[in-house]
Amino acid sequence: MVPSIWTSLVCLLSFSYAEPDVLSSQQLRIGPGTKSSLRKDGGLQQPFYRSANGWTKLTYDEDPLELAFKVDGRTARIGGASRTFYNSTYAEVSSNLMVDDVPRVSLKRIFSFPAESVFRSEFRLTALSSLSGVQLWMGTSDDWIGTTDEPTKEQGEFRMGSFASAAHGNVLHVFSGEEDVFFFSTHPESRAIILAHYGHWSDVVGVTASELHSSQSDGAYGIYVPVGPFAHGEAKSVSIYFAAAAGQRLTELLHETEAARDKDITTTSTTTTTTAAPLVLQTPALRLAFLPGGGLGQPFYMSSRRGWTKLTYNNQNLDCSVKVNGHLTDMGGNVALDFKNASYARASGALSLSGTPQVQLTRTYSFLGNGRVLKAHFQVVALQGVSNVQVWMGTSDDWIGTSDRPTKVQGVFRGGEFVPTPHGRILRVHSGEEDVFVYSTHPDSHAIILSHYGQWDDVLAATQSDLHSSTSDGAYGIYVPLGRMAAGESKSASVYYAAADADRLAELLRDASVAAHEDDTTTTTSTTPPPVAHILKSSTLQFALLEEGGLGGPLYRSELMGWTKLTYNHQNLDCTVKVNGRVVDYSSDPREVFFSNSSYATSISRLKLDGSEVAVLTRVYSFLEDGLVFRAQFTAVALAEISSLEVWMGTSNDWLGSTDRPTKEQGAFHGDVFTPVPQACILRVRSREETLFFFSNHPDSHALIVEQPARWQDVYALTSSSTEASVADGAYGIYVPFGKFGLGETKSASFFYGATEADRLVDLMPATARVFRTYPMMPSRSNLLVQDYEQCTEGSANSSVDCTKADFCWNHMAVVHSNCRVLYVSTMSISELKKYICGKSTCAAAARIAQRKCGRTYAIDTSWLAPVFFYYDRYCSDEFHVTDLVNDQSSCELSLLDRLHGFCERVMNCYTEAGAFARNCRLDQATMQEVQTVVESKGCADAAEHVLDLCGDYDSVRRTTTAMKQYRRFFQQSGVAALPSPPGLTPWPTNTSHFLTPAYERCTMTTDITERNSEECSKAVHCHSLLSAATTACDVIWLPSIGVSSLADHVCGRSLCGSFAVRVEAECGHFHRARSVFGPVMSYRRKYCPDLGHTDMINDLFVCRLTPKNSSTRPHCAPQRHSGLSAVSTDLKVCRFDYEHQR
Repeated sequence: MVPSIWTSLVCLLSFSYAEPDVLSSQQLRIGPGTKSSLRKDGGLQQPFYRSANGWTKLTYDEDPLELAFKVDGRTARIGGASRTFYNSTYAEVSSNLMVDDVPRVSLKRIFSFPAESVFRSEFRLTALSSLSGVQLWMGTSDDWIGTTDEPTKEQGEFRMGSFASAAHGNVLHVFSGEEDVFFFSTHPESRAIILAHYGHWSDVVGVTASELHSSQSDGAYGIYVPVGPFAHGEAKSVSIYFAAAAGQRLTELLHETEAARDKDITTTSTTTTTTAAPLVLQTPALRLAFLPGGGLGQPFYMSSRRGWTKLTYNNQNLDCSVKVNGHLTDMGGNVALDFKNASYARASGALSLSGTPQVQLTRTYSFLGNGRVLKAHFQVVALQGVSNVQVWMGTSDDWIGTSDRPTKVQGVFRGGEFVPTPHGRILRVHSGEEDVFVYSTHPDSHAIILSHYGQWDDVLAATQSDLHSSTSDGAYGIYVPLGRMAAGESKSASVYYAAADADRLAELLRDASVAAHEDDTTTTTSTTPPPVAHILKSSTLQFALLEEGGLGGPLYRSELMGWTKLTYNHQNLDCTVKVNGRVVDYSSDPREVFFSNSSYATSISRLKLDGSEVAVLTRVYSFLEDGLVFRAQFTAVALAEISSLEVWMGTSNDWLGSTDRPTKEQGAFHGDVFTPVPQACILRVRSREETLFFFSNHPDSHALIVEQPARWQDVYALTSSSTEASVADGAYGIYVPFGKFGLGETKSASFFYGATEADRLVDLMPATARVFRTYPMMPSRSNLLVQDYEQCTEGSANSSVDCTKADFCWNHMAVVHSNCRVLYVSTMSISELKKYICGKSTCAAAARIAQRKCGRTYAIDTSWLAPVFFYYDRYCSDEFHVTDLVNDQSSCELSLLDRLHGFCERVMNCYTEAGAFARNCRLDQATMQEVQTVVESKGCADAAEHVLDLCGDYDSVRRTTTAMKQYRRFFQQSGVAALPSPPGLTPWPTNTSHFLTPAYERCTMTTDITERNSEECSKAVHCHSLLSAATTACDVIWLPSIGVSSLADHVCGRSLCGSFAVRVEAECGHFHRARSVFGPVMSYRRKYCPDLGHTDMINDLFVCRLTPKNSSTRPHCAPQRHSGLSAVSTDLKVCRFDYEHQR
């Protein structure tokens, strides 16, 4: 292959995304932004955060974030780094840890942004031989942040949304007054290191605990993680987080950081994950930590004399072990955690012997008996036939309260009393101040008492107890033999732990014995009460949680209409699961549907084929982005080998709001903007009133569109969609192929659903785009067209390459390049651009064919087509969507749209009638009586309905009628009582807080000087005057003769209308009338004004040249910026991958 081909490919990749080798969110960036965020060895460059002064460094000079490893106590070198950037928020580095140039550990580093101000470094380590220990340090040798060389450094911990300074806390807080940094690992044994002196990273490396708990000297800091010993082939994962923001954003930063940490704690992992400081299971009576491995921490009870009092020695956790076929298993590896709330948690994972999964263990923790009784429920499913499964739970040291020699005695419950009985299954441990009962309801369980302490292995060696009672310093446990299990067989048992003050023994006995009586079999799986109707709800979205774990009909909250349905006749969301190509029942037992609260729920299903369980499916429902986006996470654990598992979610009828024929489009996010793109994975469904985004984070997911309603089977018969857009009455869905599973393998993917009214699209679209970026999955491999074409031409292609497709795509891409090269002409106007991409232009048509036929197979080669689709969506109207009124009118004048279909006639009528409505039905009246006369006049009421019916697709028209609708609704609901209160009456009516006229009228009528001079009155009078002047200044946007160029001249920069619009939005934007009158202006400003940062390169170049008188006040149009944009355009043109001349 000719070297220039690879040069062109590199050039193509370099411009496929903005800054493709720079890791950056909106608030954090790794590196200066002018070079790769990663060093040669895959390490991180200097971190920056976005301050009021721009990007601000967070280490001294150009110091990077340092990283060091030790393997078996010796410093390890990182060798052979292979770097992969997937996008600006996700990258991977694969390498080895070398000792004496011998690879000892395989290391994969995954860098991502779980939140805008939080950066995560995940380290996945796999031992290439048995190791006694691996240690990790990350930090900096100089603590400079912002402009401060002596910031405060303190250890502490997160507590309920705040940071609490605490000695030996594993969270490091570095702050200067101008900025705050949080640095920590979720590994439970990690340490925050503070050094009083700066300059040598080697001084940090080797420190495993910090003598300093806080410091203000010019020093150094880091995070130490003892990853621990490894067996040969064992895998472990740890994460370190670096979060930073300006000081005034501290509350928001704490929220983002703690949320990222909590997500790490509960995220399912397919490797051994050593994460997180423990969560807490707690009632008013009992408290235990929920550990990252799924176990239980040290138990405490609430003493009436001492408060929270420990029930094991020192800081010991409750011990728990499982043996399979007589061999001890690792219960903390390959574990999925589900912490629902303080009274319920679940841990699930496969237990293996010699690397082979034997059983699937699910531990469920809950409370009974007024919170005095903890229930630990063990559910075991055999992944293959096993000869014996045994469970032990207890402690190697019997300390309770303040006593190291409590009395331990076997017995039984009889009539609500405890009766000491040799070989009784109930173990009572008491000191005179407190009582503890530990027992299982399994009929063959045993209470184990040992007379010596310190060795849990000695408890594991016992299956029954020679001692019936003891007062020595010993150990105890409960033994449960589940016995032999056939492949696919399921067994369960529960162990109970109850504790209270000795003077509450009667209540404790009652609660403990009742719990034992209610669960005296081996088959109980849940203590959850019978299901009731539950609602998952945010401020924006609402779903019913169905009894079997599915989702009811979705609703969104409309400002005018309240909760509004998003499916036909309130249909539930449809969902289908196939295993090995066959539809399976995925309904959950109602007892395994867990509703935590209105924003979180979990459902567990057992998938069967031919009567045998083949997988466990867990669905977790939650909300993101302040409730704008709903997440349904599906996690499957295979109980047998599976050739394929597939999931479809959607609806058989595409009803949206009040529309039975919404527009449905496939597309992609480019930055925070959705662009229709054929064969893309994101689905946009929209009407005039609302917009919905629906997608999965699975890299092989597909957005499906069916052009007929009421047939869900037509949706789940598809794995891809030939229909890229439709306005027919149809159906839609998202398809996710989980693929092949090995025995015990776990896979996870999520469906995301976001919806809101059209006027809030400015909030919804960036929110869903952030979600899409925040939850990336490993992208599937994309073929390289040049490579496939060359191999096909030379006859060396393997059977996986479709040479017919490669040949077509090669030749067609040459056509696309030829037709679309005009996009890189830096002097092009918007009108000239539209001639090449709108209507039946050869560029747009050729690009669509390329994307449709080649996009999935050759994603890299077709990625440069993104600007074509972006510009088409932005400036070209078609049967599926309009752009904006001014641009569509301009397109009609250029004869780019088909006048025979009446489109251009409708555009002209919209200009005429919407402009007349805006001028003749003005609400800038002095009294509510005058407003009511306008609102209820037949002329204005009919005009509003007519203009919405004719032109409601246009955002500017919808916004213009908003205030009219709000006032009309106000009068309809309140009648005459809606008129202003008599002067001097306080407080102000709350239902008028967003209406300008009643506030203005009251303020001009009141005789109360205090009220007249109040801040509320000053604002009302000021806004009434400002709106009147601003409305007159901006009437120009309704002139039919206005074009894109003159529009930009009138609304951008220091123009009269533009200046008024900015003031109105800032000073009076909370009033309905301000949003209605200036909503269209602000919409045009966001689209066409370069200084707002929401535009595009061709528009910016065009407008900056068009309005030089305003350019000097806009940094975006500064000469160096202008020339920079031109240079980028030129560079893109030079770096095109020319398929006509290169191979």
